[in-house]
Amino acid sequence: MTNSATITFRMDHAIRDYLHARAKRFNRSMNGEFSAILRNLMEKEKAPGNSLAATSPDASHAE
Repeated sequence: MTNSATITFRMDHAIRDYLHARAKRFNRSMNGEFSAILRNLMEKEKAPGNSLAATSPDASHAE
């Protein structure tokens, strides 16, 4: 059994197209690329001395 969860959400077509192109460039599925992006961001936020954890730069764009 894997340690994963299933979620469903909406995204702009432009973001979907970007994710698709990036996934293809790195030979990943869109799901794999999305997970890699979030994992990388999570690691950066957890890094000692990083102030990203307290901010959300895109919060003003939330729907």
